[in-house]
Amino acid sequence: MKRIKKILLSLSLVITFIPINVFALDQDESAPLDITFVLDASGSMDDPLSKEDSTKRINLLNELVYQFIDQYAKKNSYRDDITKQSRISIIKFAGNKSDRIGNETYSDKGYRYNYTQIVSNYVAITEENKESLKTKVKDIKPAGATRADIAMELTKKLVDESINDNSRKYVKRVIIFITDGAPTSQSDFEDKVANNAISMAKNIKEKAKMYTVGMSSNTDISISGDDGDGNWTDIEKFNAYMYGMSSNYLDAESYDQLGQKDNNEDYYKGFKNSLEAETTFNEIIHSLSKILYDCADYTKVNEAKSKVPNDLSIYTDETVEALQNALDAIEEGKNITEQEMVDGYADTLIAAIESLTVKPADYTKVEKAINQAKSLNKDHYEDFSKVTEAIDSVAYDKNMFEQEIVDNYAKAINEAIKSLVPKPANYTKVEAAINRAKSLNKDYYKDFSKVIEAIDAVNYNKNILEQEIVDNYANAINKAISELKYKDADYTKVNEAKSKIPTDLSIYTDETVKVLKDALALVEEGKNVTEQNIVDGYEDIIYKAIKSLILKSADYTKVEEAIAKAKSLNKDYYVDFSKVAEAIESVVYNKNILEQATVDNYADTITKAIEGLVKKNISYKVIEGENETFVKESGNDHAIRIDHEFTEDVKVEIDGQEVNKLHYKVTKGSTIITFDDDYLNTLSVGTHHVKVTFEDGVATTTLILKEQIKDDKRNESTSNNQETIKPMVKAENKQEVKKVKTGDDENIIGIALLLIGSLVVLTYLRKKKID
Repeated sequence: MKRIKKILLSLSLVITFIPINVFALDQDESAPLDITFVLDASGSMDDPLSKEDSTKRINLLNELVYQFIDQYAKKNSYRDDITKQSRISIIKFAGNKSDRIGNETYSDKGYRYNYTQIVSNYVAITEENKESLKTKVKDIKPAGATRADIAMELTKKLVDESINDNSRKYVKRVIIFITDGAPTSQSDFEDKVANNAISMAKNIKEKAKMYTVGMSSNTDISISGDDGDGNWTDIEKFNAYMYGMSSNYLDAESYDQLGQKDNNEDYYKGFKNSLEAETTFNEIIHSLSKILYDCADYTKVNEAKSKVPNDLSIYTDETVEALQNALDAIEEGKNITEQEMVDGYADTLIAAIESLTVKPADYTKVEKAINQAKSLNKDHYEDFSKVTEAIDSVAYDKNMFEQEIVDNYAKAINEAIKSLVPKPANYTKVEAAINRAKSLNKDYYKDFSKVIEAIDAVNYNKNILEQEIVDNYANAINKAISELKYKDADYTKVNEAKSKIPTDLSIYTDETVKVLKDALALVEEGKNVTEQNIVDGYEDIIYKAIKSLILKSADYTKVEEAIAKAKSLNKDYYVDFSKVAEAIESVVYNKNILEQATVDNYADTITKAIEGLVKKNISYKVIEGENETFVKESGNDHAIRIDHEFTEDVKVEIDGQEVNKLHYKVTKGSTIITFDDDYLNTLSVGTHHVKVTFEDGVATTTLILKEQIKDDKRNESTSNNQETIKPMVKAENKQEVKKVKTGDDENIIGIALLLIGSLVVLTYLRKKKID
């Protein structure tokens, strides 16, 4: 039965630790937290939770803290700004104090005890680093007493560091104090340790919320002190101590002087089994998720609002609108992180109030009078000073209560305008137009009468206010002048020049023909009599272009080709090269296109001289490899060296048949021709005539092919000694070569036998067909 209960408890523990996302909603509304876990690392934490629940207290504690780490790692994943992410620190408490950060132990009388020390400073938990923090929690092994007083000293140190960190000034600070037993430096409840811890916690609770969590059989959140009989039991002391440490009693001095309970929320929690532990931690996590930023202070905003005038109708629309915009911009409900924005609302509102401006007087009549004055030209009047004085006397700082003064400004300006005396009209433009007309030669135009009529219409008694009429006189004269039509220029000489242009321009150079065409392109028809000199210039340009026409040069292409062919020849290869040289020297290069036949004759003469050349015929000597013997299937090539300077331009023949260049190669050393053995093996046994033709002569020799001598004993000896039969036969063996049948004889016998065989077959087939 106990085993079944144990299995059920273990299963329930696994199920209850399935993460519950309490941060699913309002991820950005809750405030970031700096959370400090103060974890009991005393020896009793290695005990089972209770008789009914065999789960070790330290293992359960670890799982609960892991759950917390997972939840805040997930919450931080929604916030990129690290200053808005929650952080977690870890403190363990058991024995003596250590100011180092880590998870250290010390030895006392042969036993190892945990230091009371900071295991991990504040860390912004993420999915990437959470396992590292979990490992630090897991590595805490129970051993030692329960020095809660020292733990509170270290807790205050971390809280103060958080407060002094300017980047964390808006975060909320939370302490989660978890223990399974009485505060002590040994084993029993010690008033001094308990009350020192509560006293230190009082200072911390001014800056942070303190949760206390009991996980022992003495845990009972319904007990907050002595039952009244004056005898404090261990259970009463433990629960009163846990309440005094928590934020339920902010002014607690000691476990027996808790003072007034200050909060409706329960900051002291406890559990006696795994299921209660999960519920307890979910409650704490849920409570922390509802912690919001402090509200911003709107005092300055409200003070500014109280200073807004009741009657805004007397102020300008612009300044009233600015004030209203400032009021509309105020957004209620900002939190402490937005205090600067809230203070800005107040500053903007005060500035808008101070900028309120009383509406100005109506200057409409004044502006109308001034605009009328500005529309006048001062130079048109004998004296404009009174108008100027009346305008200069206008003061624009009058408000709506000084309207009469403003109206008098307009009246004074209008009276000054009425008293103005205009000057006589300006006839300068008229005189200029008339002088322009007089400068013209009437004989150049087809009809000059309208200009004369416009001049006669001028009236000289107009004043400056009638200046437009006077200006129209000038305009009429100028218009009449602009409408004059010149007589046409005379193009007779130009047309005569055009008639002199040769009919066929294709025989002239492109450059001189272009000059002529450009000259023709310059001719612009429709010029008038004032441009007669330009028209006459067209004639001169055309005549000069005609005189400059140059016949094209004759085409020397064939001549150059013939000369190039002659230069490609080697004079030394021919009996007499002088006629070719004479034909080239006779070429004259200044002939034009009309002398093309002469130029073509030059080419013909050179070509005929080349065709008449007679080559020299030099016989070159074979200085190595002459009349040598080649043994077939010897595996060697055969080379001949000719007394001719190296050239690849050769033709090689054997027995009158040209040899494909693939079967030999030409190399330096005079000129060396090397035949490959594969080719030589295809030739018949016997003597073959070799001829090498150069551009200036030939070389000839013979090549004797001989079959390999077959000798069983020699072959056996050769095979055993791994030697190769020498393929070449020296000149001393010529008599032996003569005894061997040539390939020519063997070929004749083979052909004869083939013919006889064919006749027999044909006779047989013919007879069978007859039968």
